[in-house]
Amino acid sequence: MFGLIKSSFSVLAPTRQLARPMRLVVAALCGAFVGVGASVATASEPRVVVDILPTHGLATALMKGVGTPELLLDQRQSPHVSALRPSRVQHLQAADIVFWIGPGMTSTLTRPIAAIADPDKIVALGESPDLYWQALLHGDHHDHDDHAKHDDHDDHDHAKHDDHDDHAGEAEARDWHLWLDPHNAAVMAAMMAEELIQRDPAHAAIYRANLTALVNAINETDMTVMAMVAAAASAHNDTIRYVTVHDAYGYLAGHYGVQPGGALSLGHEVTYSPRDVANLRKVIADDGADCLLTDLDTPPSLQRLLADDTSLRVVQMDPLGWDVPMDENHYPTLLANLGKGLVACVEE
Repeated sequence: MFGLIKSSFSVLAPTRQLARPMRLVVAALCGAFVGVGASVATASEPRVVVDILPTHGLATALMKGVGTPELLLDQRQSPHVSALRPSRVQHLQAADIVFWIGPGMTSTLTRPIAAIADPDKIVALGESPDLYWQALLHGDHHDHDDHAKHDDHDDHDHAKHDDHDDHAGEAEARDWHLWLDPHNAAVMAAMMAEELIQRDPAHAAIYRANLTALVNAINETDMTVMAMVAAAASAHNDTIRYVTVHDAYGYLAGHYGVQPGGALSLGHEVTYSPRDVANLRKVIADDGADCLLTDLDTPPSLQRLLADDTSLRVVQMDPLGWDVPMDENHYPTLLANLGKGLVACVEE
């Protein structure tokens, strides 16, 4: 069901649907692993390396009671620009499994992972056909109703994911911040669990139980955030509209029915020019926004430049979970914190 698919990536053209909580059926996810585990069993814990904090949090939850995965990038390193530290090379060399989202998120890791790690041990989570993909803003600053998304996993048209020819020109348009949609987080967790069971069948029962607990926690957090954001929007003319320094929140916005107005650094870029600042200020003046979403490393001077004379509320977000404990609750806590950030856009 969630086997590693060696395929090209594609962008699914979203269709207009109402935002509502994801409804992943835990039994279906875990049932996919019945009979999995033909590898030679070993009682020792597998050496697992994971690329960034959100996926590391998923792996930590899955491996509870078995072992602890290693984080490839340091806790406060940006996945877009950070190079692999020499001290991490030995983790790749010794790894039994290397989980990473893919080259679109951590392009600087592409070469070292390919050169150092055993190819048979590399698992690109972004290759799951069950992921929901959407496009980046492209600088269009369009209304997000045109990019509303799936209701749940079963309603999703996965056939569109394989239509690579139709999306060949959109290769650079993909949004790789996949974990910011709880549906995608659960899909990646299931893919990880399957891989762990295949390579470490001696602990299969633990991985299955941990996957069930993790997806339940994601679902519960998702429903809480959905209700919280819906209530805040209802009290604010039924909309929450934001602009952002970093175009990272499209999946989060789409899932919870929030409208992105524009972004300073489009896509996965981390640089900006005076023209970019002027363009975003024009968007704010022309179209309005409830808040400016910033990251933990956004310079205060930039915040002032964008918000001081526009009466915009500034909300600091933590999309990677830099300030979230690195334990089995990392992802649900991250999701809850981001939900509170969306609500803070309009909270009096």
